[in-house]
Amino acid sequence: MKNIFVDIDETLLHTFSIVYGETPTKDAVKVELNENEIYDVVLRNGAIKFLSYLRTYGDVYALTAATADYAAAMNQKFNLRFEHIFSREHIQAGQADPSFFAKGSVYLYDNLPRHENRSKIVFLRPINDVNYIQVPVFYNNKTSPFTDSLIDSLVSHVKD
Repeated sequence: MKNIFVDIDETLLHTFSIVYGETPTKDAVKVELNENEIYDVVLRNGAIKFLSYLRTYGDVYALTAATADYAAAMNQKFNLRFEHIFSREHIQAGQADPSFFAKGSVYLYDNLPRHENRSKIVFLRPINDVNYIQVPVFYNNKTSPFTDSLIDSLVSHVKD
């Protein structure tokens, strides 16, 4: 069995930030966590297809540095279908409990370079060695959608 972990922000979706001077694209939708937290977010074209393909090869989980409430809201709004989300709170609390996961390989798909993702790798290490797959960073669908060829290339890492 394979345990496949996928990052959320800049891997599957992008949240526009006024702080960074970003203007939401026309395909962005509003995601409300509460009355004080409303985000403009765009889902990466092909993200649902990518997750669907990964699910044919193993158990797929979200692993994100975002907060649990933010990750849950994105999961629900975009129907990402993650049954288990491991968030900032989990990562900060320590390492994953290997008894929760099936014995087998561990894969992490993330937009960050491996050397910038130490906390996630340390979190996953008790399960098994981490096969790290860097995904091209996503900011908008004009420059970086999940094309069929990109999906095939990324999914090829879990095929065997």
